[in-house]
Amino acid sequence: MRRVSALLLVLAVATAVAAGAATAGEGDPNKRIVPADQRLARSIVLRASDLGSGWKAEPRRTSDDGDFRCSGYEPDLSDLTITGEAESRLFWRPDGLLAGSGVEVYATAAQAATGWRRSYRPRMVLRCLSPAAEKAVVQGMRQAGSEARVKVVSARRLPF
Repeated sequence: MRRVSALLLVLAVATAVAAGAATAGEGDPNKRIVPADQRLARSIVLRASDLGSGWKAEPRRTSDDGDFRCSGYEPDLSDLTITGEAESRLFWRPDGLLAGSGVEVYATAAQAATGWRRSYRPRMVLRCLSPAAEKAVVQGMRQAGSEARVKVVSARRLPF
């Protein structure tokens, strides 16, 4: 049975789909990290070798500077347990495309499905994460030697 929740972030200059983790607080899932599940999470995240040529990796973050809170978006996951988690580096290309991923391994497959159902809200992705997505694209373009103004105009779930 699967019990993994994985998010792949792909940001383009004109549109963005993104997800992030909130800082620990009320309503957040419990964490009981299990070494095997931690290894599983780390083995799933996006790597440079998954992307092909032309991609560059951001330096690893040393803090939780990507964490956020958003008014009106506070899913209650306090009855769920994460047993492994990992986040990839952020990868970018000179044309402004960015990619990254995050993985959470839950105690059971039912918990993973419940967490996704409670957390995924398309309108909240657009409202809450657009500013972070816009900033990430601008920073990636700057590192590639280009300047850009970025506005997220749509967000949607892509089937895979």
